[in-house]
Amino acid sequence: MKKIATGIFILLVGALIPTHASAATNIKEQIVVVRPDIPEAQKKYVKEMSSILYDMKYYDAGDTYKRLELGWFGSGFIIKGKDGKNYILTNKHVTRGTGKVKVEFMEASKPVTYNACPVIKECEDIDLAIIEIPQEHPVENALEISQEAIIEGNDVWTAGYPGLSDNPTWQLGKGIISNMKVKNETFGDEEKIYVIQHTAQVDAGNSGGPLMLRKGEKDGQPNYTVIGINTWKAGGRENTNFAIPSKFILEFIEQATSNKNEQAGSSKQDEEIEQAAIEFIKALNSAEEEKITPYIADEYLYDINKSSLEQLLDNASSVTRMKAKGFLQDAEGEKAIKALLTEYFLKRMRKNDEPLKLESSNIEEDGVHATTTYRKKNEKMAFNWKKEDGKWKIISSTLSDFKALKSGSTSLKESTGNVHILDLDDRCIRFSAQIGTNEYAGHIIELMFINYFADYAMLGFCIGGGKDRYPEYYYTEDYEEYTMPSDLETMIYIGYNMGAGLPIGFGKVFTVTPYILPGIGLNVTRDFYAELRGGVRFGWRYRKYYQVHVGVEALSKTILNDFSKDCQRNYIGVTLGWDF
Repeated sequence: MKKIATGIFILLVGALIPTHASAATNIKEQIVVVRPDIPEAQKKYVKEMSSILYDMKYYDAGDTYKRLELGWFGSGFIIKGKDGKNYILTNKHVTRGTGKVKVEFMEASKPVTYNACPVIKECEDIDLAIIEIPQEHPVENALEISQEAIIEGNDVWTAGYPGLSDNPTWQLGKGIISNMKVKNETFGDEEKIYVIQHTAQVDAGNSGGPLMLRKGEKDGQPNYTVIGINTWKAGGRENTNFAIPSKFILEFIEQATSNKNEQAGSSKQDEEIEQAAIEFIKALNSAEEEKITPYIADEYLYDINKSSLEQLLDNASSVTRMKAKGFLQDAEGEKAIKALLTEYFLKRMRKNDEPLKLESSNIEEDGVHATTTYRKKNEKMAFNWKKEDGKWKIISSTLSDFKALKSGSTSLKESTGNVHILDLDDRCIRFSAQIGTNEYAGHIIELMFINYFADYAMLGFCIGGGKDRYPEYYYTEDYEEYTMPSDLETMIYIGYNMGAGLPIGFGKVFTVTPYILPGIGLNVTRDFYAELRGGVRFGWRYRKYYQVHVGVEALSKTILNDFSKDCQRNYIGVTLGWDF
């Protein structure tokens, strides 16, 4: 789900309920604790992933998975559906696509827990989910959802079960509406761009609880109506919480609980999976990463282990690797892995220029699983799909069984043959020594730091020094000017370069990288200069994407200021460096 702004993160909160229901006599009896039934495969995955990320020093991301390993809970509340039945409404990030949840009525006349309650519908775009209440549970009233006009400054209340020492504990909070329309790109539609910002208390565990107005009393109890469902909290801000407005809640409830909301027929299902398969091909063939990632289900990640995650990072381009590391530093592990998988898919697709073609699509009898097969020249690929909230997503495929990754291959592109093009690595530090090849050039040594980006581009910063000559001006008897080199003079310089390199791999160990690096700089003792350097380096990859290299380099410097404009220095030398 997209963030409202930098620093905003999903928290547990919420609220919803229909307009035609009568008000509850006891608000506590209408709010419940929701605990997802976590599949064993997911439990194993989050446990291993928390350990992996701690080992890799991504402690915040590891903490996130650790909390998932221990289990999580949120809040929910009773609503009346379009079909007249009672349901529980919560956030989709509480149910997390688990399919079934445990519902705990904490403040009923007798506290009761129901296991394996089915989640009948989820909406990822608006972060809503609706849960079926067991028929044996007596429910007299549901909260009313109101669409009445509200203004900034209105008093509002939140209700739910945030954690206290990891135990859900009742909390009723009061605040005001502080901003009526905060833009949220999640909704897409220009008419659906806002959420409600308020100051009522929201803490971890409140997700799925309601944002309410108080409308006097009824039957001796405060009477509340729901105007939103609390879903986000702003990081680094005080009392800055966000709720999805009742308009979208009502639309979701009607869609989820209407008697007309019947399962699509088999022919309709066939059309849907075929359309999803075709759209996925278009995204792959066009290399549109932002369109590929939404097709990757969370379940796809369950086979990721330490070896495959490290190899995905190692084999990623510098841009994607930095993006993934940024997600990990922001404790967004799933986004990081999906970004790496997306590029992995694309690299596997670049083995030849022929586009992927759909060969077949088949839906299983349960109507929620399907298989599609594709062909690319002589290679056949299969994808397994699962339907989640009306959307088909990929849960596994032969395109990424991770066998190539687990084998220790240092580059995905090596599958194209012994000679292959690699991506440049994150950064480099190198030392060089050069001797002059013309009358003004003496000798220099320098240290250069290089950062790689966009696969083959290079940015460099260097500092160096040595001894060179400058032109000295003389005149003949006829007053004709001529120059001669001066004695060697000490100089110190700093420079900035930007260029490109093409790393060519030979097998799994050796690389040859021709490169060119134009630049500008300043001799701190005298003048500005422009330069052009180029060369070839020979590398040895000793672990993952790390390598050491030696090379030969030619360098030409042209002085830019008037005083020394007649001076050009040419050098040739050797380099020694380390990519890491």
